Amino acid sequence: MKGTSKRCVRIPFPSDLPALPPLPRKNFLVVAHRARSDARFPLDDLCGASGRWDGLVRCITATLLISHGIRKDSAVHLVLNGPGDPPRTITVLGGEVKLLNPDERSTASLMRKALERPPPAMPSVLWAGHGIYVSRLGLGDILGSWNTATVLLDEKGLDASSEPAVLLPLDGTAPSLYILSDDQDLLPEESDLLRAHGVRPVSLTGTVLHSYQAITVCHFLLDRAGRAP
Repeated sequence: MKGTSKRCVRIPFPSDLPALPPLPRKNFLVVAHRARSDARFPLDDLCGASGRWDGLVRCITATLLISHGIRKDSAVHLVLNGPGDPPRTITVLGGEVKLLNPDERSTASLMRKALERPPPAMPSVLWAGHGIYVSRLGLGDILGSWNTATVLLDEKGLDASSEPAVLLPLDGTAPSLYILSDDQDLLPEESDLLRAHGVRPVSLTGTVLHSYQAITVCHFLLDRAGRAP
């Protein structure tokens, strides 16, 4: 009796896709001004020669990791404008990502692996692993093409600590996009771009926080408002 075999269809790694998968409900976008935009950064010096990749890695884990699990309704987008090959945007989807751990080094290694191959021209994206995508999108491209309810997390904005509803989409249906800057302020042209697209600033505490801390506080306020993971 002849045995039967099943054919396995494998996705090439890495692979080009026509566009990103649909966005989840909660999206955090970090504009990175100094972090290297190619794979030429050392894992042993994430806060120095890498251009503060340490802060970006913390933003990834703050967005996606919870105790013994991952927020599947969330994604993080890192817009890399630093030296190397800018702009590049790394997207990590909580509903798809695998092998994401709390330690900074292993997460940085995942991101460096994703940056080894240049992404295709827009609007295509590079599938660089489970739940990890790399594109040529810049901040302006994202604001102009994504159908999201977009908020700038800024200490000078509307107070969300007493009224978390200001963080929610007005119609309750569109995915939310929360924009933050890295350890530097947004450039004047970036701020102008946000104003031109009607992006409203919202303050979480009135205190200047690190980006990854702001993500944690935002999650807390959204969870308390009823948008639990």
